[in-house]
Amino acid sequence: MIPRRRRQGFSTVALHGGRETHETDTPVVQPIYQSVNFVQEVGTEDGLRYPRYGNNPNAETLHRRLALLEGAEAAIVLASGMGATACAMLALLRPGDHLLASSWI
Repeated sequence: MIPRRRRQGFSTVALHGGRETHETDTPVVQPIYQSVNFVQEVGTEDGLRYPRYGNNPNAETLHRRLALLEGAEAAIVLASGMGATACAMLALLRPGDHLLASSWI
């Protein structure tokens, strides 16, 4: 009989969510990297890490955990509310579209 995987609680997901596997000799809790530079294979874009793209290991872990906590397919974290508003508008609107909005936005 194959044992069922227990559903993780909120606090467990908040600390460990999004981690696919636990390799031997790796930390139980994923570390926060205090770096903006990461090794990339020469001559290829595989493994490209560029903080402005939001794809450094810290950001990727945060995105996965937030999506798990919210029960969403994916999540994104932006630096400001204006960045979030611009991101949403750029995703929804196309050239020639018009936006009717309240001055509160």
